Amino acid sequence: MLTVPLLRLLALTYNPPNHKAPFLPKFPLNNNPAQGLTYGAKLQTYGAAQGQKYSKSLIDLIYECLYEKPDHRPSLIALKTRVLKAMRIVGWLP
Repeated sequence: MLTVPLLRLLALTYNPPNHKAPFLPKFPLNNNPAQGLTYGAKLQTYGAAQGQKYSKSLIDLIYECLYEKPDHRPSLIALKTRVLKAMRIVGWLP
């Protein structure tokens, strides 16, 4: 079921990134320049260190959801649209 991998990613149970230290990404998020400070500086390397592989687009989406300013975060409709599109691409939805 889909919820188990997502819960593992969101829980970050072992050595979680410092959620109190915002940073300005020097890399693009989903092919767009970063719009401001976000959290989870070690998020890109965290999954690999735990032997898990997450797509760059999923990690970038999480960074976007963690923007310090709510105006920079994706809306719920945009979030739902992007997640459903990705689920169709990988064959989890028709």
